[in-house]
Amino acid sequence: MLGLVLNCAALCLPYMKILFTLLTIVVIHFHSIASERSERVFEFDTNRIAFSGVFSSSYSWQLDASWHYMINPYIGVGASIGTWEVVYPDGHPEGADWRVEYDEYGSHKPWNLFIRPSAVLKTPGVRIKKCEIGFFAQPGIMMNIPYASVSVLQGSAQTGYTRKTVSTTKGQWLAFDAKIGPSVNVGPCGFSIGYLISTHDIYGQFKCLKYDGVSFDRFYPKKTLLQGIYAMASYYF
Repeated sequence: MLGLVLNCAALCLPYMKILFTLLTIVVIHFHSIASERSERVFEFDTNRIAFSGVFSSSYSWQLDASWHYMINPYIGVGASIGTWEVVYPDGHPEGADWRVEYDEYGSHKPWNLFIRPSAVLKTPGVRIKKCEIGFFAQPGIMMNIPYASVSVLQGSAQTGYTRKTVSTTKGQWLAFDAKIGPSVNVGPCGFSIGYLISTHDIYGQFKCLKYDGVSFDRFYPKKTLLQGIYAMASYYF
């Protein structure tokens, strides 16, 4: 499993560069504030914002921005908004004289937008100089837009193609997930990297599409637990 996740991360290298560039900007932006406040014991703040990215075993990436209200230093409730996309799809629906329209790289990439109500759970940290090290968990419910569509090309290169759109509001759009891993805080700034597990079937809605009497379900892999790695930068205020 670890090898598969690492292979996925390597394939997603361009997206990793974008993510870590964004995380670096966030850290630099708050560096001066963190330096001042880390000189004293970190004060409890009730607002927590974070930016995170995920690379999964299904060759997909996910980005989201979140806000949580911290009830106390160890428990918070809130939500995030984000998007995900499959980088290398496992399945290409096609028939005798039709196929799903591909991009310039020869694939159709399922994607969606989501909101994710979630909780933040933290353990008391161990303080080492300016750093506070502990463990972090964020269970949540991912709610995708209950809609999926693709463009289908009918015909051939010799006779020409006609384009049609097929869509559906069926299929899985809700999933339970959790992020868990170590966290490091320096003043109001925090960083965490760890493990993600989710019931999300990235092809769940697309499996419900049908064209010319052919269900797309036959072209996509069976549902399995989605696993991956996440990286997160946070700020308390």
